[in-house]
Amino acid sequence: MSGLNNLTSVGGDLSLANNLALTFVAGLDNLTTVGGILGVSSNAQFASLNHLPNLASIGELFVDRVPTLSNLQGLENLTSIPGNVTISATGMTSLQGLDNLVSVDGNLTIENNGVLVSVAALNNLSAVGGNLTIRNNGALSEADANTLAGQITVGGSVTVQNNMP
Repeated sequence: MSGLNNLTSVGGDLSLANNLALTFVAGLDNLTTVGGILGVSSNAQFASLNHLPNLASIGELFVDRVPTLSNLQGLENLTSIPGNVTISATGMTSLQGLDNLVSVDGNLTIENNGVLVSVAALNNLSAVGGNLTIRNNGALSEADANTLAGQITVGGSVTVQNNMP
């Protein structure tokens, strides 16, 4: 992604989607803000967000159908997300990278992540303004999902189901 080295802000959405050969986002090291959705979806080889070391503000996070992405390292500067967070159908084993996230004003959905074994990276999360959904994560224990749900103040409904018994 050469030529984007001086980009510090995107007013709308930044979508990294349907790129069969894209493995990471080098060239966006100076990006600090995405006003809309940071979306990563349908990228069969995408493995890392590590090249976003200065990203401190996004409107929403949408990560879907990224089987080679094992964590969210590179998003450590995010403390609050005013919109929704969706993490679905990834190769993530943990949510490392969201360790400093304290609040999500919209919905938080973590679903269909077959190898996700830990949500401990969300231990600092204290509030979700909308719905909290943790379901269909085959390697995540239902007890760990319920523990996380129990420590968060949720403005909407809470759904924890079909995780590992």
